[in-house]
Amino acid sequence: MKTTNSLTRSLIILTGDLGSGKTSGLPFLAEQLGAEKPYFIVNEVGASDRFVGAFNVPSSQLTILPGGCVCCERQDELIALLNVLVERPQSEFDSLILETSGLADPATILQLVSSHPKLTHQLKIESLVYFLDAGSDREAGQLRTQDLKSLAVADICVITKTDAIPLEERTAIVKAVVNANHTIDIFQQRREHDTVVIDFTCPGAIKQASGRLQQVVDDYAEVSGHAHPEVLNFELPFGTSWLALSTWLIGLLQAKDRTILRVKVAIPNHRGWISINGVGSMVFPPDSVDFAHGDERPLGTLVVIGYGLSQVQIVRSLNVFVSDDIKAI
Repeated sequence: MKTTNSLTRSLIILTGDLGSGKTSGLPFLAEQLGAEKPYFIVNEVGASDRFVGAFNVPSSQLTILPGGCVCCERQDELIALLNVLVERPQSEFDSLILETSGLADPATILQLVSSHPKLTHQLKIESLVYFLDAGSDREAGQLRTQDLKSLAVADICVITKTDAIPLEERTAIVKAVVNANHTIDIFQQRREHDTVVIDFTCPGAIKQASGRLQQVVDDYAEVSGHAHPEVLNFELPFGTSWLALSTWLIGLLQAKDRTILRVKVAIPNHRGWISINGVGSMVFPPDSVDFAHGDERPLGTLVVIGYGLSQVQIVRSLNVFVSDDIKAI
């Protein structure tokens, strides 16, 4: 009988506009994210086998899904491919990196993957990366509706082509991204002597152990036929029980009257920080980080991203089952 290991491989999803630099920076970003033996899935209108030679990727470590978007026309092909890949030996690759078409909606892809129990048990969505083209035609420091929509569910933003704009414009874009999502990690991508270079700019608030996620989705219209997800942010008191919160999260993710895309949690205590991530109906095991607080008693953060959310109901439920000091921000 074939056996598989649960939660042993990471899934990293790359999104961004056509021509934003996803393919150029893909090998470098894989290294930054700790993917030592990645398997690449490329869904792009213009993708071809030239990708293999350009980045020295063996054909055994790459599948190309040309034409059509994996969040709509090619959903079935993507799910079928993922189901095949998770059955392959872990020794072949330690992570999956999905580069989506420039037309893809990241929230829809999250919902698609998390709706298949086999995949949620065998893949952990490690990072959702959004490539933001600094060289595109936009007012300095201004983000478009599609940018805001994607940043709301992303973990990492790579600002590309930063060598094509002045320093003050780069600074304005970084500030706009931080204002849109305080939890996001930011990288800047540039070309230096015909080489793509990615520089780490600043960590998100959860990794900084401070800050809050600004709600940016209230009045934005639907984009590309997909409804905009809601983003709710809650303040956690120092020492909140991660076990109680994990149990509560399992109940939240199983609720039938709402669809949860992502849950991100940072809980401070005397030993450091505990982070918890949830996707779809799955809550992943917590990760702990040592951090010397001194006399400081920092607040934690709970971010819930999805559809059909009620801030009032969630606060009331948190107060009953976890702590009566939790409040919405």
